[in-house]
Amino acid sequence: MTVVLIGVGADQSNSSPYPQIYDDGSFEYVPIPEAYPSSETNTFGTISRKSEVGHLQKTTRSEDTLADVLDEIKPRESKGDTIRGADINSHQIHWDPNFSKFTYGEVKTANKNQIRQLDPEQNDVLAFYTGLATPDSGTPHRYIIGYFTVNDIVDFEPLLGENPPTNDDGRVIVSELDSDTRDVVESHLSTHSKNSHAKRYSESGTIHPNLMIVDGGAPGELLGRGYNISHTVPGGHAFTEDVEEQLRVVSTASHRETGFLGGFKKAHRLDLSGQEFIDIVTERPRY
Repeated sequence: MTVVLIGVGADQSNSSPYPQIYDDGSFEYVPIPEAYPSSETNTFGTISRKSEVGHLQKTTRSEDTLADVLDEIKPRESKGDTIRGADINSHQIHWDPNFSKFTYGEVKTANKNQIRQLDPEQNDVLAFYTGLATPDSGTPHRYIIGYFTVNDIVDFEPLLGENPPTNDDGRVIVSELDSDTRDVVESHLSTHSKNSHAKRYSESGTIHPNLMIVDGGAPGELLGRGYNISHTVPGGHAFTEDVEEQLRVVSTASHRETGFLGGFKKAHRLDLSGQEFIDIVTERPRY
């Protein structure tokens, strides 16, 4: 019985300003901008800025989209890409996690190590937190924003073998794998075709060499109200003492104290059953 908490969503490294949380606890879940070719059809200009249905939803009202809350996005900050103004409307979102399809892709080794602790047979839960700021404050805090029950975990790294063929971006060229390996990889990508990383593959024919895909199901949702878990400390954010105790935080991807949430968003493992976690974040609003 385990819950893993992963940091996701737009932040100062890839967009501005910070997504907001409001007095009633409702919030804007802003995915990161897509940084690679993808078959994703949703853009910042097609998704509503706030959701009331348990996942991001499309909108036809141009004044009520994610693009309206953003001044700029940086799909690949390391390459100096910055997109502003009306061009944000047409830029694809990297819809990950996707709470309408209950799927998530991970490429960071430290986060994957935590996800490996999850057991689909035990109804373990993968949960997500992000940075949100109130309208009158530029200082963000960390909030749990959603979760889903884990059904399947596929780690592509061992499937690819040693030294798979890669392009200039270090992404694996699936068509150049040996036929047996390619068949296995393509089969998994087809099974998990709604995942954002599978959508990258369908457009480019490449995947990240460290890719892990987690698919799930109900119970799961994008929460209607954010669940505040942090306070600011030197160097970033940390769990508040009461939340750290309530969520029974037992490990973290950081080398620092267990409760440190980082300047960047770290992964954490919680000693809770899936149902215990769901009861806490849905029945006891904290914002």
